Amino acid sequence: MTHDEGYGKGGITYTVLFKPSEPAEFRVPEKIEFIKLPDPETTSIMSVEEAILRRRSIRDYKEEPLALQDVSQLLWAAQGITDPVRKFRAAPSAGVTYPLKVYVVVGVNGVIGLNEGLYHYDPFNHRLKHLMKGIYAHS
Repeated sequence: MTHDEGYGKGGITYTVLFKPSEPAEFRVPEKIEFIKLPDPETTSIMSVEEAILRRRSIRDYKEEPLALQDVSQLLWAAQGITDPVRKFRAAPSAGVTYPLKVYVVVGVNGVIGLNEGLYHYDPFNHRLKHLMKGIYAHS
């Protein structure tokens, strides 16, 4: 497999992957986009106790797209790196195995700055890898 990396506009990087021996229908897409996420907020004026007190389930969703900063914050809270030296994450894991992988499905106008498709969260670089284009969410 050969590869080449480059940098695009707006913090988007890409890696070109190609396996010359494979038939065309099995080739990895020529350009894989990496979207660098905004840094997560790690300080807050709200205490844990207040957050617990104010927590409510909401099942009536807005028709507005999410901001990339909000997606960044959610992903960091789910599996983000909290100790870069020891590679600890925000979510605990028995034996530091971290078996969970986080994917994001983005629909039409789902997230400002992201195209429709399937993304994988890379916690070590705090970025998204655009795996597939298209609409994968059910209405």
